[in-house]
Amino acid sequence: MKVSLFFLASIGLLGACKKEAEQPTLPKADFTSPTEAEQYTPFSLQNQSQHATQYSWEFDTQYGSEEENPSVRYTKPGTYTIRLVALEGTRSDTARKTVVITPYDIFSRVPLNFAGNYACKVIRVTSPPFQQGLKIREPDELITITKDGSALKWGSIQLFYTPFYSATPEKPDEKGAYVFLHYKRQPLPLQTYYASFFTAGDSARFALVTTVGHGTEERIYYGIRQP
Repeated sequence: MKVSLFFLASIGLLGACKKEAEQPTLPKADFTSPTEAEQYTPFSLQNQSQHATQYSWEFDTQYGSEEENPSVRYTKPGTYTIRLVALEGTRSDTARKTVVITPYDIFSRVPLNFAGNYACKVIRVTSPPFQQGLKIREPDELITITKDGSALKWGSIQLFYTPFYSATPEKPDEKGAYVFLHYKRQPLPLQTYYASFFTAGDSARFALVTTVGHGTEERIYYGIRQP
């Protein structure tokens, strides 16, 4: 009887050890990411997860990745949450980090100076719903442009650089212009400010588009920078 009890106890102990040894190791998700990055500028995410063989990334946009160490690029300023799911079979773990995307600073990369006073010829184009626009020549105006960090100001309106080629934001568009925009949604009416600065000379084209109902009114300014 003593031998049998000892034998049974040994089997039980070995079984417990075996179960403990077979306990699966859970994945641990982790990664490094900058806390701040610039618009249109790609940066890499360094995966530091443990005990995982598959990865699923979400970038707080419509895009994601299953690469181990992906690169990501944001085209709009703001605060984004990056999410990593590390998987091993049916087991998973999740890590999240935030990154602040600041506006792209074209002036730190290209020696440009668009500040100044522009003498402008003005054309107003009124487009009622489903009708051809009516063009009216208006008195000349002076538009003052000032630099405001990575942005420009048209009077009190802040304009942000919007590249034609988001993959190569330092290049001008097909007409050799650098374009700055501002969208005003509140309070109504909706208004969009455009400013195109041409590198061939001290000329610029400004536009203020106002949307009222289904119609629009566009004021176009053809400007020459004053000495």
